[in-house]
Amino acid sequence: MLEVVQKTLDRVKQIPGLMTPEELALLCRFARSASSIAELGCYKGRSLAAMGITHPSATLYGIDWFGDMSHRGYQGSTLAETGGNLEKVGVKATFLVGTTDEVAPKFDQKIDLLHVDAGHSYEECMSDLRNYVPKINPGGAVCIHDYGKARKAELDRPEVKQAVDEFFAPHSPSPQPSPEGEGDFPPPQPSNPLTPGPLPEERENQWVEVERSGTMIAFRNLVADEGVLYVAYGEKAIANVENSIRLVKKFAGKLPIAVISDRRVEGADYLIQHIEVDAGARAAKTRVYSLSPFMKTLYLDADTEMQSDPMHGFRMLEHFDIVVAQDPVRIFNQTKWPGLIDDEVKETIRETNGAEFLYYNSGVIFFRRSEANKRLFQTWNAEWTRWARQDQPALFRSMYRNPVRIASMRPPWNTHVKSQADFIFHAHRRASREGAPK
Repeated sequence: MLEVVQKTLDRVKQIPGLMTPEELALLCRFARSASSIAELGCYKGRSLAAMGITHPSATLYGIDWFGDMSHRGYQGSTLAETGGNLEKVGVKATFLVGTTDEVAPKFDQKIDLLHVDAGHSYEECMSDLRNYVPKINPGGAVCIHDYGKARKAELDRPEVKQAVDEFFAPHSPSPQPSPEGEGDFPPPQPSNPLTPGPLPEERENQWVEVERSGTMIAFRNLVADEGVLYVAYGEKAIANVENSIRLVKKFAGKLPIAVISDRRVEGADYLIQHIEVDAGARAAKTRVYSLSPFMKTLYLDADTEMQSDPMHGFRMLEHFDIVVAQDPVRIFNQTKWPGLIDDEVKETIRETNGAEFLYYNSGVIFFRRSEANKRLFQTWNAEWTRWARQDQPALFRSMYRNPVRIASMRPPWNTHVKSQADFIFHAHRRASREGAPK
């Protein structure tokens, strides 16, 4: 588990609660990208406190009736007790007292993250989803506890799962299994920079499952069918992204662009305001599947420059899970980068049966929503947290465990040599900051 998350869990461990550390860690990951958070069902305040510690500047709302819970087999909490628990760890929240149904008409705030953990009957959970999900900002997220099989039979909440499945089914895109067979797809076509690709279909009120841990499930709101996504922290990276955005607009002017950052970026249509976790921004990069507000995403590193129309990559996603370029010469088990950690290299070689394969350059990736990709990207983030340095070895281990359909592009598609680039010129390290892994 990432050290910063473990420290958060250590600070709140004295507050009673029923979540596992892994479930609480998922909630903290989503709190990083939420400036306003509402929690339905606060109990003693442990999860609300953890989210507040994770994102100290976020506005927190706690909604609970703070009544007697003995009829449900456990002791409830009082407003004074829950508020006191938050105060002990330095977290402030606005509490709204009443049942979630009573509070809903009065709660007119727009939020980035909703955590649902109140009534566990079908009717209560469905009512909470209907009343509060519409209050989430475009591109926001909802995390729901007690979904699925619990670690103890007495903690199973089958009616929560039923309500969640029924609520999100009409709001979810059609399932996207990994393609079978070879298939044919149209080759990339040259395009006039003045006539960009087709306008992406705008998606209203569409949600997709992006992560799951234990009985915690998370959904992300989608704002468009196709879009470009960056991660940028620090002046150098932001300047590079702004330059990269200008080139994207030259070749595909109507593609929406989102940036994961802690500040506004010129030219971006959407800001996914995410607190900085590490100098290399890998904590955010390895979670692009969970953070992206698009059905199909082109992820670009900050130091990339587009040289041609990107729409071919989105078309290829009709037949593949991801589109990515392989390095022409570097084989993982023969690479001696000074920034790599020896123990991680050895573990990667062991876990992948020798690591006798070329690098995939993770700075340019097209990916789509699919069950296979959800597992791949969630594992990528989990594996990265083991050493929290380079993201490449973690990606190899994740690919080895989670096979997906990969379109491996030839090197000129993503290259460090500008004169050879036919899609992306990658000015490697141009956006790196002090302290970032090399």
